[in-house]
Amino acid sequence: MVLTASDVANYVSRFEQVVKDPRKRCLKKLDFAKLYREAKCFDLAIEYAREYLKVNPKDHRAYNLLGAASEELEDWGNALKYYKRSVEVQRNQKEILIKIVDVYSKVCHEEPDVAKVWADKAETIIPCHPAIFNLRWSLLAQCDNKDFEEMEDLLAQELVRRPRESDLHVKLLELYMEKGDFQEAYAHCRSLLFSHVFQNNKDWLLCSSEVFMQYYQNSVGGDENVLSFMYCAYVMCCLMAISFKTSTVIEARDVFERLDEAGSKVYVMETSTMSADLQDEFEVFRAEIRGQLYFFLALLNYKMAQEGEISWSYAARLACPCLVISSSITIPDKKVGWLQRKPYPENERMLWYDMACLRRSQTDHMLLSIEREMGSEWIQTRVSDICSRPGKSELIDQLYGDIASNQKSLLMMDKEFLMTEYKTPDLELLELCDQVAITGNPGNFDLLIWIGISNHFTRSSKFEAPKIASELFFGIQFDVNDLENCSPFTLSTLDIEVFIEAVIYSCVDRLLNDDRHQAQCEPMLLPLAIRDSLCTNAQSDLWDAAFRLHTGKTW
Repeated sequence: MVLTASDVANYVSRFEQVVKDPRKRCLKKLDFAKLYREAKCFDLAIEYAREYLKVNPKDHRAYNLLGAASEELEDWGNALKYYKRSVEVQRNQKEILIKIVDVYSKVCHEEPDVAKVWADKAETIIPCHPAIFNLRWSLLAQCDNKDFEEMEDLLAQELVRRPRESDLHVKLLELYMEKGDFQEAYAHCRSLLFSHVFQNNKDWLLCSSEVFMQYYQNSVGGDENVLSFMYCAYVMCCLMAISFKTSTVIEARDVFERLDEAGSKVYVMETSTMSADLQDEFEVFRAEIRGQLYFFLALLNYKMAQEGEISWSYAARLACPCLVISSSITIPDKKVGWLQRKPYPENERMLWYDMACLRRSQTDHMLLSIEREMGSEWIQTRVSDICSRPGKSELIDQLYGDIASNQKSLLMMDKEFLMTEYKTPDLELLELCDQVAITGNPGNFDLLIWIGISNHFTRSSKFEAPKIASELFFGIQFDVNDLENCSPFTLSTLDIEVFIEAVIYSCVDRLLNDDRHQAQCEPMLLPLAIRDSLCTNAQSDLWDAAFRLHTGKTW
């Protein structure tokens, strides 16, 4: 239940009608202050807490409430005053000490020496707390003559303690960029790019795309210069993928415009100065960026329908040819020379291959779903309508509107657009792409379930839960022989297999009983990037827990 100011006022009024003793009334005012704070009436909360302190001036709880309410009002000076008074009254309050440090990190420029004293004091009582780092960092960052070496040392120490904190890595990149050390920033970005540890972190992706672009613009040429641009485009694709879930249509369109502009540079980039192996890799990259661009354009049209900008039927008309184009771009051959000779770890060498398999898995399942619901002739008609000069103009106008003529766009430059033909996806290739997509993203339980549901409806490829379970949880026993004496933490392949099948079954049942798609012409199974989670939080948590139990690490 959410309290409102009127709810609290009514409660206070009823209490005062019953209780006439002034002291009892005053002692109750701390409770009233808590209620007003809960109702977000911070001024009244402060007023009642102050009244309470008149009869009980050494109650640290009242000072804590005053400090918290002042924080909500961004009255940092009073927040510090009340928190400090609370610590004077009751010394053993580590959480309030951290609050003082937190507030000082926002206003350390006003009293830097005093803020440093509080940071040192907190360090002796609560060593290595993140709030202490934030304050020390703010103190160094607000100096006119910044000591970059000291700032880097401070970050290095904190990264040892919290290596998976994306904010720290972003701060390190910003520090490198501020002091003009593009090489260090590029090396750090590249080292984390292939670990995929921050692949779904928007702040990290934005920062790393800027680093790659700055390195590309400031380096003197050569293969590494081209690679930095390729990595920048890859990061933009990751950013585009998460923007469908985390952003509005307008924000997603902005990211798409950046990717489209990057694609236009890729389209005309000269390869003669590259090494022979990089030339081959760049052609694969060029094709993959085109495939990603049309895949994201299809999703963007569905996203516009989801937010009510266009109808679902019109979105399907525009999206279908984009999916066909994306599906026509095949995955790279793993046996080609440049892929075998590239002097990098396998996860770097297979970047474009894994990316292509994930794309083809989704586009092909979506096309098979459309073919099942609408028929192949419907798809061919849509392709004929849109993959023409008038259709291309319609597609670009829908995306860019009045600014279309000013855009640097791969979509506008793409000559192959007019030669698009539809072919039913190859089921054997789809099975391979599904396998690569799932094993390459073991933490993405939604992806696994989405592919399983797609196969359930289209019967397109062999989705085998036992095979998936044995690959993702390699080495565990098939079953538990003795249920009476086994540990409750025992995990078997059969457990994983049954769990996957059960989640798919429950999701299919829920989709079949949801008639919204029929009323609004919405696809029964929306693209993964723009739909709500298919599985429940409990199911996702169980999957994560099973993986941690098996491997001893997080995704």
